[in-house]
Amino acid sequence: PVIKDRITHWVEDIVDSLIIEYSSIQTEKLKILLISDEELILSYISKVFSTFLKDINININETQSNNISLFILSEISKSINKLKIENI
Repeated sequence: PVIKDRITHWVEDIVDSLIIEYSSIQTEKLKILLISDEELILSYISKVFSTFLKDINININETQSNNISLFILSEISKSINKLKIENI
């Protein structure tokens, strides 16, 4: 439960930082980045997440970290895709 709560809060914080007073141009660029560099972003999130958990004495394997990262990226993508982007 502790890890699940931390993941939930982390996703909420990331999404909030992306959608509160968002810029249409930045959001579009982020959407492109999420599509074009998905493997790189997943790897980055996975490594950050593993390090974060190690700092609180929780060890997970690479597969678990990758699965959590996929979930995080999926939630971020869903939130971004829900935004109404103004045409510029």
